[in-house]
Amino acid sequence: MRDRALLSVAFAVVFSTAIVGCQSTSNPSPRDPSETRMSTEEAVVRSGTGELRTDLEPLQKRFPPFAEAESATWMSGTLGDSGVPGPSMYWIDAIVLLPQDEFDRLRQSAGDVVSTSSPTLVDGLDGALPQGQLVSGADLDALFSTSPYQSEVYLDDATRQVVLRSIFE
Repeated sequence: MRDRALLSVAFAVVFSTAIVGCQSTSNPSPRDPSETRMSTEEAVVRSGTGELRTDLEPLQKRFPPFAEAESATWMSGTLGDSGVPGPSMYWIDAIVLLPQDEFDRLRQSAGDVVSTSSPTLVDGLDGALPQGQLVSGADLDALFSTSPYQSEVYLDDATRQVVLRSIFE
């Protein structure tokens, strides 16, 4: 009986320690919603050929809002370690120029947007980022996040440019 009581106490101590250890001590809500955007992807290594591309067809095929794009500068590759087995995750970073009417249509479809700073793009595209204040929002992201794509989208009203960061299988 004494062994059973000790076992019960030991179990209670271990269980309580495990529960307390699983609780976060930091503030779970970010100060800025942009701090959470694609946060898991930031810790993963991005690899690619380093080729700066300007062809529109691959972007237009994947993202219907780019159907009428005038020009684009973009790069792509895989996420993670190529030596690890399993399905690959891919990424695309792009800066796309839309005709004014298409940009206006996209801006109207964007819903609520907030001003934000420029996203961090893959090396090679940083110099092409618009210099002005960008806007972004969840509805805008959703327009470019049809399965299997998970995207962040930023608009520059001054230049009609769309900045896209997307990951997919």
